[in-house]
Order: sequence, then structure tokens, then C-alpha cells
Amino acid sequence: MNEINGQKIYDGIKKQLDELVESFGNKDIDDEELKEIQVSVINNITDQKEKFEVLIDQLKQNSDWDTFSIALYGETNAGKSTLVEVLRILLNEQKKIIQRENYKTRSNEIEKLQHEIENINENEHEIEIQCKNDQEEINSKIQVIEIKAEEHASESLALSKTLQAQQEKLLEEMIASTWTLLKAFFNKLEGQNEARTLESKTLTIDEQIAGDDEKIHQLHKDIEEVEERYQDQHSQLESKRKAVKRQQDEIAPFLLASLDGEIIGDQRSDFTRKVTKYYFENNGQKFQLLDLPGIEGNEDSVIKEINNAVETAHAVLYIKRDTQLPQVGDSKTEGTLDKIKKHLSQEQEVYVIFNISTSSKRKLVHKLVSDEDIKQAEDTDKLMQETIGDAYSGHKIISAYPAFLAEANTWPIPDTKFKDFDKKKHEFLKKAEELGIDLLEWTQIKDFVQWLTTTLVSDSKQKIITANNRKVQYQLEQLHSQIKDSSDKWNDKVRIVKKYYERAINEISEQESTLRRNLDNNLESIIFNSQANVKDQINDEIESDINNSQFKETLKDLLEKETSVVEQKFKKSSKAEFDNFSKRINGILLKANRNIQNDITLMTEISDFSDVFNFEIKEKSKIGEVVKILVELALILVPGVDSIPASIAISSKLMAGLEIIKGVKDMFSTKYRKSQQRVKATEILEKWAEKAKKQYKEALKEGLNEVDSTTKEIIQKLNYQINSFEQQQTVFEKTLKQVDQIAKEIN
Repeated sequence: MNEINGQKIYDGIKKQLDELVESFGNKDIDDEELKEIQVSVINNITDQKEKFEVLIDQLKQNSDWDTFSIALYGETNAGKSTLVEVLRILLNEQKKIIQRENYKTRSNEIEKLQHEIENINENEHEIEIQCKNDQEEINSKIQVIEIKAEEHASESLALSKTLQAQQEKLLEEMIASTWTLLKAFFNKLEGQNEARTLESKTLTIDEQIAGDDEKIHQLHKDIEEVEERYQDQHSQLESKRKAVKRQQDEIAPFLLASLDGEIIGDQRSDFTRKVTKYYFENNGQKFQLLDLPGIEGNEDSVIKEINNAVETAHAVLYIKRDTQLPQVGDSKTEGTLDKIKKHLSQEQEVYVIFNISTSSKRKLVHKLVSDEDIKQAEDTDKLMQETIGDAYSGHKIISAYPAFLAEANTWPIPDTKFKDFDKKKHEFLKKAEELGIDLLEWTQIKDFVQWLTTTLVSDSKQKIITANNRKVQYQLEQLHSQIKDSSDKWNDKVRIVKKYYERAINEISEQESTLRRNLDNNLESIIFNSQANVKDQINDEIESDINNSQFKETLKDLLEKETSVVEQKFKKSSKAEFDNFSKRINGILLKANRNIQNDITLMTEISDFSDVFNFEIKEKSKIGEVVKILVELALILVPGVDSIPASIAISSKLMAGLEIIKGVKDMFSTKYRKSQQRVKATEILEKWAEKAKKQYKEALKEGLNEVDSTTKEIIQKLNYQINSFEQQQTVFEKTLKQVDQIAKEIN
């Protein structure tokens, strides 16, 4: 089998098993019962073979004979995908290389555009400051002019008041006399020149005030022009900024796609629902990592994915979030350890990877692995060894999350997990720098990668063959175990059949002996009683003093009558014995059958195993036919008594000697004659009894020979049944031997 190319191993095994099962059905068997028993056994083996073939076909479909596959299997939220992401980065997985190159390109583009935005913002800020400065300068000018304008207004007000007072004074002088009025007309009044000077100054001041207002108005227009110029420049810069942001938005999805950690869960159960494959090549060794869904989430929705992946895998890394022992289930709930046994027992190499949770930078102050962790890991080693045996190969302790942060390309994208990655990255790197530690060394990821790329994937071609063969062997072991279980159950049931049928055989033999003994005893009793009855009657007659001739005739009559009585009694008692014998044999067989069915039912209930074999003795079976024969036996045997000759009672030989009594009757007294008659009667009765016994027994020989033949037939049929069941064990033995041989050929 080792010489067979990978995929051919599956069809080769199926072919051998098909040929084996076909060989069982090639024998010509006339006996319907034996054929039915054989069919029951062959159907059982065929059913298990077909179930095995389904599993083998599934193995064939899921098998990989080209690439060494490592399955990351384990608990929900144990960090399987985080470890995968770290390994993709550190081992330069091809897709990850492209992704990180894209990150470099896109992040540079984003940063360049961000720099443009910063320049725009800076330019905008400068323009805003310039605008503010220009406006402040103009406002300063306005303030200066407003101050002068206020001074001019105050001066104008003062002049107006002085002028008004002067004009009121001149008016009073003008109306004081005609003379003063005439002087005023010719501007000769004292004070008129002063008033004209005041008027001139007032006009000049008013012109200055108007000039101030004009200047202020113009300066306000200048402020508006500065604001408008700023708004124009701001709009231009805002347009540029929006254009740059649009470019950033266009690049953002590509940047998001290039960030590390996309496959890492967000603490939701069953974040990973499909098996994802990641291909690597390191130092000439090609291998792939299979990222599996968790086994503690909604497992029903992903169980097929998990099963297919572990069947593909040549090594399994069971990722565990801590060093605590795996959970053991109970009668109602399947525990983690139960799932491990179910999923991983067929594997060649299984390692536990304790992925210590390190979500806080404060943990960096301490060692990753405590003494308690080491002890618990050793306890887990023992438990795993007990659970999956030689498939378990050891453990490693790491902490993938800080290692991921140390190496990951992150970006603070709002409302995403990547923002948290970016924040944590800076926190961890800063703390690691403060403590002077290398995160890859502290997390033990560096050693883990070295182990994975050297020890684990070394000699991968041979490991692929060994692992795939191991899965086939495991299924063969399961098939062997199931057939062995069926074989044991078959043997248990055969032992039950043998136990009760052998007991029935012994009881039947005992019943035949009992029948013979009862027939003999009955005959003895009937003859004895009849003999005694005749003796009493003849003695009564002798006592009445009969002569020899009368004695002879009376005894002859009594014997003839008693012979008929004996015949009727013997017929009746014999019929009763044969009836009882038939009933007892029938009861023995029915009891054996009932006990067999009860014991098998009880055994089935105790073992919680559905009975696949039919052990019921049907009414038309050979045993049933024998019972029918026995029921009819009594009717056949009893009439055989008719062959006993009625002359037994009056045989000439039997009556010989009575003449002697007649010849000497006168020579003896009456008392003596009576005595001689009694002696002769006793002698004749004994001879009659012996002859009757002999002839009745001779007459029974034919019937008893029939009984003997029938009971032998029953016993033969019971032994045949036992042998028929026992012979089918060779079918199991041959199947088990062939399965073992196939398994050895795979080694």
C-alpha cells in the first residue's frame, strides 16, 4: 500500500473491502435459515463498510498530498487569526507582501495629500492673519481719524456756541438804536469782524469733519475689500482642500484594504466562519496555514468547515487562550475535551499553543510565562496525551497580540477596529521602549517562528504521507472497533442461544428418559394391580371350594377380562404420558426461545445498542416442525398396543400344570387342594404378568424408537442452530483479519 500514489490509497482500500464482502455471498446455501443468519451478519458488515466508505470518500475529497497543511484549531476568541496575521507578516506571505506594499504606496499617497492639506491650512491661516492684520491696521487709522473727528466736532461745537453768543450780542446792539443799525448795515459795528472770523473758522472745521467722515467711510470700504479678498482666497483654498480630501477618500478604501488585522476578530463569537488558507514558502519548504472557526461558538453552523479542515491538515495547532485545562463535558453538554477527542484523534501531530492574552501594556512589566502557567501547561500535556494518545506532540507558549501590534501596519480610521489597533500599537511600542524590551522576544513569537519553519515543516513530503496514511489508519481502526463490537455482541447473543439450546437439549434427553421410566412404571403398576386384583378374585373363588375344572375356567375368564382392562388402562396411561411428553418438549423449546429473546432484549437495553440481528425462531422453522411432530406422536404410538395378542391370557403354555392338579385331586384333602390352587394361581399370574410386560414393552419399542428418532432430530436441529450461529463468527473474524491486514499494508 505504501507504493500506491496518495489518492489511489482510498480506492484501493474500498476495492479490497468490496471483494471481501462479495466473497461472503458467493456460497450456495440451500438452507433458508442458515442463509437468513448469514445475510443478517453480512448486512451488518456491509452497512458498516458503507459508512466507512463515506468517511473514506470524504477523506479523499479533503486530502492534500502536495502542500503541508497546518490547521489552527481551537477555542473561540483564542487568537487564532491574530497568530495567523503575525505569521503572514513575519514569514512574508505573498499576499501579505503585496498588501503591505499597497499600504506603503497608499499611506505615502495619503500622507502626501495630508501634507497638501496642511499646506493649505497653513496658507489659509497666513491669509487669515494677514487679513486680520490689514483690518486691524485700517481700524487703527479709523480710530485716529475718529479721534481727530471728535476733536473737530468739539471745536466746531465750541465755535458754534461762541458765534451764536456773538451774533446775539450784535443783534442786541443793532436793535438798540438806528445808529447802531446803520453801522451794522455798513459792517461798522464792533464785533462784526470777530463774528465773521468765527463763521469762517466754523466752516473750516465743518469741512474738516466732512473730510474725516469721508476718510472713515473709505477706510470701512477698505476693510470690506480686505474681507472680500480673504473670502475669495479662503474659498479657493477650501476648494483645493476639498479636492485633496476627495483624493484621500478615493484612496481610503485601498488603504483600509492594505491594513494588517482585517482577519482578526472583534470579540464577536464566530467572527471566523469559513476556513481560510494562507500559503508560505520558507527555506525551500512549502506549507499552508488553515485558519479555522472556533469550536466553542455556534459550532453547528461551522462543523463541516472544521471537520473538512482537520481532515486536510497534516499537523494541528490547538490554540488556547490560557493555560487552564480544557473543559470536560457531561452527559448533557459536549465539553472542549470531547470535541478535541472527536476532531483530532486521527491526526499525526497535535500541539497545544497557549496564546496568553495580553491586551494591556502594563503586562509588559512582568514575564510572559509564570511558574503557575508552566505547571498548568504540563498538566494539559498529560490530559491531552490521555485524550488523543500518540497524536499529541507537545506545547508552545506565546502571546500573539503584542507581536502583531509590533509589526502591523495600522492607521487610525475612525469607527473601526483599526483605530484601536493604531492606538494600542503606539501604547505598546512606547512602553516597550521605556522597558527596553523587544516585543517579538517577550511574546516568544520569534522562537515560535523559528520552531515552525524548521522543526514542524521539516521533511514535509514524508510528513504529508504519514499524516494522510494515519487518517486512513484511524478510520480503519474505527471500522475494526465497530466490527469487533458487532462481533462481540454477536458472540454474546450466540452464547445466549447456546446456553438455552444446550439446556433444552439436556432437558429433552431427561424428558425422554422420564418418558421411558414413566411408561415402565405405569406398566409395572398396571400389571401389578391387575395381578393383585385377579389374585384376590381367584382366591375368593378358591375359598368357596371350587374344583380344578372350575378353577381353570374361572382363572381363564378373570385373566381374559383383566387383559382387556390392562389394555385399556395402558392405552390411557401411555397416551397421557405421550401427551405430557409432547407438551413438556414443546414447553422446553418455547421456554428456550422465550429466554433467548428476553436475555437478548435485556442485553440490548443494558448496552444501549440497537439489535441488528434477528434471533427469533419462527413458527415455520425446523424447530417448530419438530414440535408439531411431537404433538402428533402420542396419537401414533398408543394404537400400537393393539398388536398385543389377546390370547396372552389363555395361552396353552400359560395354563399348563393345571392338569397336574386335576390328576391328584382325590389324593388330597380340600385344604390341600385350595393350597395347591393358590400356588398354581400365583405361578400362572406371575407368568402372565411377565409375559404381558414383555409383550407390552415389545409393542412399545416401535413407538419409543420413534420418540428416540424424533428427540434426536430435535437435538440435531438445536445443535444445527447453534452451529449455524457460531459458523457466522468466521465472517467477522475474516473481516477483522482483512481490516488488520489493510492497516498493516499502510504502515
